[in-house]
Amino acid sequence: MKKRFALCLMTLVVAVSLGVGWDLSSGSPGLDFAEWVAAHGAPLTTVDPVASTDDLAPLGRIVDHARVVCLGESRHDASEQFRLKHRMIRYLVEEMGFSIVVFEEGMAHAKAVDDYILGGDGDPAAILGGLSGWFAWDTREVLDLVEWMREYNDDPTHTTKIRFFGVDCTAPRPGLTDALEYVGGLDPTFVDRFDTGSLGLSLHADGDWWATFERYAALTDERRESIGQAYDDLAAYMESRRSDLVRHSSVGEFEWAIRQVHVGQAAHDLYCSTSREEGGIIRDLAMADNLTWILDEQLPGRKAVVWAHNAHVSRAPFTMPDAFGGTLVDMIYHLSDRLGDDLVSIAATCYEGAYGEHDGVDPRSVAPTDTTYLGGAIAQAGEELMLLDLRDAPQGSPASRWLGRERRMRGQGVDMVCVPGDAYDAVYFTRTITRTEPGPRAAARFRFRQAGSHEETQ
Repeated sequence: MKKRFALCLMTLVVAVSLGVGWDLSSGSPGLDFAEWVAAHGAPLTTVDPVASTDDLAPLGRIVDHARVVCLGESRHDASEQFRLKHRMIRYLVEEMGFSIVVFEEGMAHAKAVDDYILGGDGDPAAILGGLSGWFAWDTREVLDLVEWMREYNDDPTHTTKIRFFGVDCTAPRPGLTDALEYVGGLDPTFVDRFDTGSLGLSLHADGDWWATFERYAALTDERRESIGQAYDDLAAYMESRRSDLVRHSSVGEFEWAIRQVHVGQAAHDLYCSTSREEGGIIRDLAMADNLTWILDEQLPGRKAVVWAHNAHVSRAPFTMPDAFGGTLVDMIYHLSDRLGDDLVSIAATCYEGAYGEHDGVDPRSVAPTDTTYLGGAIAQAGEELMLLDLRDAPQGSPASRWLGRERRMRGQGVDMVCVPGDAYDAVYFTRTITRTEPGPRAAARFRFRQAGSHEETQ
């Protein structure tokens, strides 16, 4: 008996020293992690947005009673991930009572989508072509989502209508123009103190924020300081006249107008930043503030779905070592403690991609990921599509230990490195990604961007 025990112990020690099935190295996750994924992951049947959502029942268990669900994406041009997010939004709306859709998009620009899905006039394709998110949302996939939201809201049996918001601060010009007109129309003395020039609105290229960075960089320090002071003065002026402005309009109109001023302040700080890391902190803090405003002030009590890149919905710090120095934090990191169990963040991950030629854009591939990547490790289970609740990994198990170490995730040109078990509650996996189908203006903007020109987006 003692010899048998000693032999078993020796075998165990050898196995551990070799990392067999126990993931004590930083390399392969070992069979235990793959087996756990295969046993606990929920295979999905399709990414087709109009298909039955019966296979998404595991999403309901993942979300449970949360009020905010974040749906990440590996890239802003991944068709399969966009279509699967559309399906998940359908499920969350139809089965779980969600009624707010929030995009990584300029707040003022997104209002046109909100007006349209609530029954307003306009061509939805043209509306998407006018958004500020470069060419990311001007796609057939997002158009299908917008048309579905309009159709849902048109049904009189759906008494709670879907609302659409943006949270980004990168393109504040339309909102600030409206805010200036709002106050100027109610206060004749206003135009003597503030105008579009004092706020530097001509600096903003709505569809290309890198062009805005270049324009800001050409300013003197004194000019940048004067613009910042004008924003501070405008916000203080509006607050001092709050009672009068509300009396001559409404609380809602005032709150929307001053929110656009706060967005403009954040945008100004962003474009004055001296590094991408500093700018990213400013931007994500602004998005967190805007999301809080939507949840607390605009539609309190309603449930929201947030559509954004993985790097904006992580609950924990992460790095992008191939592009940035230091540790990064994002929008959802700033809200994670406050929302607690009311928040569920679901990242996207993939194994490989194949992007065909489109409108002169050369074809390219997204190389397969190895098992040190989250997507490559999940791919070992052999499924094409999957939902995986990372919280299911038993504490102390090989799966939990693997998820508790830094892993790479495919990103938008650069990898994101995070501890998956800390950063996200769950992931959805698409084995392959292909290019989204851009609208005509998005394709043109992409070609100009590839050529290094800002002409089209002035």
